[in-house]
Amino acid sequence: MYVPDEFYIEGKKLGMAYARLARQQGVNYRLNEPVSEITVTGGKVIGVRIKGDFINASVVIDAAGIWSNLLLEKHNAQVPSAPVRSLYFITKTDDERFPDNHPVCILPDIKAFSRPLNGALLFGIRDSQSAFTHPHHLPRHISDRKYIYSDEIWNVLKKEAFPFCQMIRNSEDIEIEQWVAAPCAYTHDGNPVIGEINQIEGLYVATGCNGGGIAASAGFGRLMAEIVLNEKTFVPADAFSPSRLKNQDPLSKEFMQLCSNQRSQKKSG
Repeated sequence: MYVPDEFYIEGKKLGMAYARLARQQGVNYRLNEPVSEITVTGGKVIGVRIKGDFINASVVIDAAGIWSNLLLEKHNAQVPSAPVRSLYFITKTDDERFPDNHPVCILPDIKAFSRPLNGALLFGIRDSQSAFTHPHHLPRHISDRKYIYSDEIWNVLKKEAFPFCQMIRNSEDIEIEQWVAAPCAYTHDGNPVIGEINQIEGLYVATGCNGGGIAASAGFGRLMAEIVLNEKTFVPADAFSPSRLKNQDPLSKEFMQLCSNQRSQKKSG
């Protein structure tokens, strides 16, 4: 199916647009100051600690992505999400082969997708064994460690990208200029985690985007706002409930493998 008006937007540009609009509505930002603790008293959230400062808040939304469970651990609360590695490749610039109007391609049969990127081609491959990282082993900043090494990345490319390369004319002439490997928050059932933590009044969580956070961000924000304000939600929210995980430990190897399988079997972009 060809959709002529399909388009994409860079996540950084979209994020900055959201930030500008939020600032106009009175939102204050504290950049590069990690939250050390969500503070709870008597089953109610009362605020957060940031670099020694305490900020009073009767509502806190944990949207820390792959780090979300680390902030919840102290309160014996966990959500069904795990850090699972994603892989992206970017070719050398070739304006003739990959013009700006090159279509965004979603290829479910071979578990891949591609889109143009300033005269190059960006493509993602669903490797059959998507590595996961225990939250306790995550660095403070996502770029502070490697999630795959050069020799392994070429083995993955050779093995997993073969069906994708067969669809590109003269693919042997294409040079890979860079690759990106980083963990994203995946869930065991492919649904995001959006809602209130049952046992703590005023504590909400928004994570588990399954690699689609940029595309779904407006819907995520709207649903989260409606839940916090106790308004009728524009879509049924039960499937996204943080408490939908029954009798499983999100920090166990078995659960993280389920999240890894979810990524490997993913067929969307």
